[in-house]
Amino acid sequence: MAEKDIDSARTSQQDADPKAAKGNARQPLIVRMGGIRAVLAFAFNVTMSLALIAVFPIVALWPFGKTHHPTVEIHDEADVLQTEPLADELQRLTFRRKVHVAVLTVRGSDIVNLNDEVLKYARKHSDTDVPWISQSNSNYWSDGLVIFAVAP
Repeated sequence: MAEKDIDSARTSQQDADPKAAKGNARQPLIVRMGGIRAVLAFAFNVTMSLALIAVFPIVALWPFGKTHHPTVEIHDEADVLQTEPLADELQRLTFRRKVHVAVLTVRGSDIVNLNDEVLKYARKHSDTDVPWISQSNSNYWSDGLVIFAVAP
C-alpha cells in the first residue's frame, strides 16, 4: 500500500510539473549532439577541411614555386647609373614567369610626360634586346616586359 501511495504521488507530481516528465523522456538527437550551433560548426569544419584537401594538389602543381630570373637591359641616356651593379641586382630578382626588365634614363629637365618620352624612345630605338612594343598590336607594350624609366 505504501508503494501505491508513492507511485500515485510521483504521477501527481509529474502532472503538476511537466519538466519532471521531460527528464524521463528521451531528448531529441540535435540536443544530445550539443545543439544546432555545435552541429553547424562541426559541419562547417568538415566542409572546410575537405575543401583544403581538395585545393592542396592545385596549389602544389601551380607555378607559384617556380622562379625565373629576368633578362636585363639598361639604356642610360642621362649617364647617371652604375650599370654593372644595377644589372647584377636586377638579375637577382625572381618572377613566376619569364620577364625582361628594361631600365631607361631620359635626358632633359623639361620633360612633362615621362610615359610619352619612353614611348618615343621605344619607337625610335629598335636596337633593344627584346622589342618593347608589341609586334602584334603597336598600341601595346610587349608581354613580359617591365620598364623602369627615370628622368633625373
